[in-house]
Amino acid sequence: MSGQNKNKRRSKKWRTGFYAISVFYLLLVMVLATVIYNIPGIYAYFSSQRIDVIRNEVEDAFKISDAAALASAFELIDQKNSIELVVKQGNNLVFSTNEETNFAELSKVLGEDSLSYQSAFQINSDSGTYQVWLGIYKFESQGFFELIMSIVIGTVIILCLIITILVVIIFRKLIMPLRRLQKNILNLKEYRFSEVAAPDSSTEYDSLSEDLGEFSEDLQEKIESIDEKYTRLELELQRRQERIIYQSKLGSALVHDLKTPINVSMLYVERIQDNIDDNPEISRLLERLVKNDELLLNQVNETLQVINTEAMDMVGRAEDFDVVPVVRETLALFTPFFEQHNIEVFLETPQSLIVHAVRLEFKQIIHNIISNASQYADGNGKFELFIDTKDNALKIIAYNDKQDRSNIDFDRIFDLFYRADSNGNNVFGSGVGMHTIKSMAEEYKGTCSFEAIGNGVQLNVVLPILADTTSAVKTNSADKAVKA
Repeated sequence: MSGQNKNKRRSKKWRTGFYAISVFYLLLVMVLATVIYNIPGIYAYFSSQRIDVIRNEVEDAFKISDAAALASAFELIDQKNSIELVVKQGNNLVFSTNEETNFAELSKVLGEDSLSYQSAFQINSDSGTYQVWLGIYKFESQGFFELIMSIVIGTVIILCLIITILVVIIFRKLIMPLRRLQKNILNLKEYRFSEVAAPDSSTEYDSLSEDLGEFSEDLQEKIESIDEKYTRLELELQRRQERIIYQSKLGSALVHDLKTPINVSMLYVERIQDNIDDNPEISRLLERLVKNDELLLNQVNETLQVINTEAMDMVGRAEDFDVVPVVRETLALFTPFFEQHNIEVFLETPQSLIVHAVRLEFKQIIHNIISNASQYADGNGKFELFIDTKDNALKIIAYNDKQDRSNIDFDRIFDLFYRADSNGNNVFGSGVGMHTIKSMAEEYKGTCSFEAIGNGVQLNVVLPILADTTSAVKTNSADKAVKA
C-alpha cells in the first residue's frame, strides 16, 4: 500500500536500531553472568598480578647503590603495599619491617594463613649481594568485594536503562500505532467513517491506519452509491410486486368467473334430465357430464386456493389422507378418452391406503400418470394401474400397451418439454407430464423409472410417504383386476 511504501526506510531504521540495542543488552547480560561465575578466578588473577608487581618493585629497588636511598625505596614500597620485607647484606641488616629478622622464624611469626606469598631469595647488584625475604599479605576481600559489586551494580543500571529504552521504542513504534489501528478498525466496524484517520504516519501501522482512512472514504462513497441504487431497485421491486399482485387478483377474478359457465352447464344438464324420455345411454352420458362439471368446479376452487397466498399455506401443507379415492376420481376424469380409443382400463388398489403428503401434489402425480397413458397407449389395448406398498413406501406401477417403441428415447423421457410423436420425431413442446412426475417424486426423496416390458411400457414410481397408520388401515387385497 502507498503508506507502507512511504515509511519502509523509516521502519527499517528503527527496527535495525532496536535489534542492535537488543543484541548489546544480551551481550551485557552474558558478560555480567560470566563475571559473577568467575569471581574466584578473577580474585586469583588480581592476586597474582599484585604479587608480580610488588616483587618487580622490590627487585628494581636494588638498582640503587646508595644505602640510605635504598632504605628509603624499601620504605616507600612498604607504605604502598601490605608486605613484610627483610633485606640483609652478609650479617648486616639493610631493611626490615619486622622485629624478627631470622628468615626461618618469619613464617611462624607472621602466620602462613595471612600471607598470599612468601619467598626468600638472593639478589646480586652493583653494591653487593643481598639476601631478601618477602612476604605479601592476602588481597583485602572487602575491597575486592566492593570492586566487584561496583561493576555488577553499574552493569545492572546500564541493563535497566537499555530495557527502558527498548520499552519506550516498543510503546512508541508498536503499541501506540496498534492502538490507533484498533480504534480505526472499531470506527470502521461501527460505520464511523469520519473518525477513521491517521494524520501523522510514523510507522507501517500508522500507514495502515492512513490507508484504512482512505479505504473508509472510498467505502463510504460506494455505500452511498449502493444506497442510491438499492433505493431504485427497491422501488422497481415494489412496482413489480404491485404488478404481480394486480395480475394475481385479475387471474383470480378470471378463474372465479369460470364457475359461472360451469354452474350454468350443470343447470342445463339438470333441465335436460328432467325433460328427456327414458333413454339409458343419454342418462348415463348426462351423469358423466354432471360428474365432469363437478370435477372441473373442484379444480377451479383448487386453482383459486393456489392463487390465494394465504390459502396456499393450507393447500401446500402435508396431511394424512386416503389415496384410493383420489386415484379413482382422477381415473374417472379420463374415462371418455380411454373409451374413445377402446382402451381397457384395470385398477388394482387396497380398499384404503393412508399417506402423509401434500394432497394437491399427489393428485398432480396421479393426473400426469393417467394423462400420459391416455395419450400414448395403443388403441384397442389396455392400461393397468397398480397402487400398493413395498418396503414402507408407496409403489405406483402404470402399464400401457405400446407396440411401436422406436420413437421413444428412454434416456430422455423425463426431460422437460420432451415428447415423442407418432411419426418418430422428438418434439420439444408442452411435454411436461413425465418431468413433473420425476420432479415431485424427487422432492419426496422417491424414485421413478420408465422401461419397456412385453408389448408395452411401464412407469414405476416409489414414494416414501406412508403414514404411520398405513399398516393398520390397509385391509384385504382390494380390487384385483377390476375393470374401471
